[in-house]
Amino acid sequence: SLEEHLPKANFVAIDLEFTGITGPPESHVAGGDFPQEVYTKCRSVVNRPYSIVQVGLTLFEEQEAGRFIVRPYSIFVFPRAVQERSANGEQLKTDPFIGLSASSAGFLADHGIDFTRWVMKGVSFTPADVAQSLMKLIPSDDDMGPDDADAADGSLSGQNRAEPTRPNDIRLVEETMKKVCEFAEGGEPEMKLPNTNRFLALVLRQRIREKHPRLVVEKRNVGGSPRNEERWVLNLSGEERQKRNVAERQRLLGIIGFRRAWDLLKASRRPVVFHNGFFDLLFLMSAFEGPLPEQLSSFKKNVHEAFSLVFDTKMLGDSPEVVQRLGRRGSLPELVAGVESLLQGSATGADGAGAVVDSAKVKLSFAIPEGFCDYGAEGNGSFHSAGYDAYQTGRIFACCQAVLGIPRLQDFANRVYLMFSSFELCLAELCDQLVIDGIARHLSDVDTTVINNRSLYDLLQPVLEDGKRQVMLRWSGDKGSLILILHGGADTGKANDGHDAVAESLDKLLQIQEAKGHFRCLALEKVLAAAASASDEADEELS
Repeated sequence: SLEEHLPKANFVAIDLEFTGITGPPESHVAGGDFPQEVYTKCRSVVNRPYSIVQVGLTLFEEQEAGRFIVRPYSIFVFPRAVQERSANGEQLKTDPFIGLSASSAGFLADHGIDFTRWVMKGVSFTPADVAQSLMKLIPSDDDMGPDDADAADGSLSGQNRAEPTRPNDIRLVEETMKKVCEFAEGGEPEMKLPNTNRFLALVLRQRIREKHPRLVVEKRNVGGSPRNEERWVLNLSGEERQKRNVAERQRLLGIIGFRRAWDLLKASRRPVVFHNGFFDLLFLMSAFEGPLPEQLSSFKKNVHEAFSLVFDTKMLGDSPEVVQRLGRRGSLPELVAGVESLLQGSATGADGAGAVVDSAKVKLSFAIPEGFCDYGAEGNGSFHSAGYDAYQTGRIFACCQAVLGIPRLQDFANRVYLMFSSFELCLAELCDQLVIDGIARHLSDVDTTVINNRSLYDLLQPVLEDGKRQVMLRWSGDKGSLILILHGGADTGKANDGHDAVAESLDKLLQIQEAKGHFRCLALEKVLAAAASASDEADEELS
């Protein structure tokens, strides 16, 4: 179904539910933290390790202007343990550890998440390296078993070949292989191998693979105990082998599980849409691509390679045009309420702050085909279910697209909201941007015995001019530095007339305190550029 409908989708909305999203105090993001610090802290939270519980994917296909066919998927995913051996005896073993936050567990349970269903019936998923190893174990089309070049030509490299050294072990292997040869020529359906330790079992498996690639070695539990196993050699007919290979292929693809959907999503190159999507991206990349890199620049490159176009409805919802139509609404439920007012065509309305908004009707329709959960029907779906949240995120995006128009919409491509931060994440650029347009300075090595919020407000009164301009002070987590942003005036925006004169006045006030040793001051743009360059250089060294 996903493979059939994904190529037709104009965009895909995604939402996740996690086993946790908080960490110890040192992982809490502060307003003055630079993007790399924000990433490092949030990466540490994901690596606790928490896991994905549920993935919501909703495909939006615009068949006519403003008329969407919507296909929602809500999928429990569970990182199952893997214990497999190749035909050569090489072991692939993973046993993921899952952290669970008590508050998150209670929150999800309160919103209808079935944890038993998650564990018992959740679709398996594996990171990229494990999936690649499992793919090599899938029987090949020539019916020879796993697609292994060494095994197919009857040889093993010296590094992989197990060799017995004890005389008794050598003798056991030789005698057993003689019996296997007789068995292969005799046409009997199966033969029991002698009970041995794991090393000799590996030796026998490799020898049988080398000499008799058409034979199959199978483990069987005895008495229902996984610790009590016997090994048998099977001589299967062509039809039996084909049935066995089909079953084995299905079993291994089942272990790879949701990873296949992830690969389809990446290959489709469809725009993906999130709401407040930074943690969603962190969890997705960690679960399906592998460990998150240390450098933010590497993470951004990895995301941009996976998805060429990413939109965040939190960013779109804060745009002036959308605020004018929906009011200032930050959370997903608030934005959904605003979208409903536009779709219903209320003449005017007011946001939570009482500001009058233009809610003239936007002509959009969303139809859900039979066979998909009808979130459009009353009582179907609730917030904090991944499928429902993805559905509503996509509807918000369609509404924002209608309000903004395609050219303006592109201004928000690959910009992701960073919660509690002064910055937004720019996936396609080296440097990230401030959320607020203004004159920004970075104060470091702050002497907090002299400098605090009150003293800074007093210091800046000459440029604030009794409310003509505003100042925002965002301290770092260690309280040793802060970001100062002068904004809100007709002359504080980068493109505004008078900007340079106001910036010069601000710098003169700050330089007096800098000369007294109270802090060091630099234009924020210079600090960001230097930090981004250092991160990029570190990334290159690692590669």
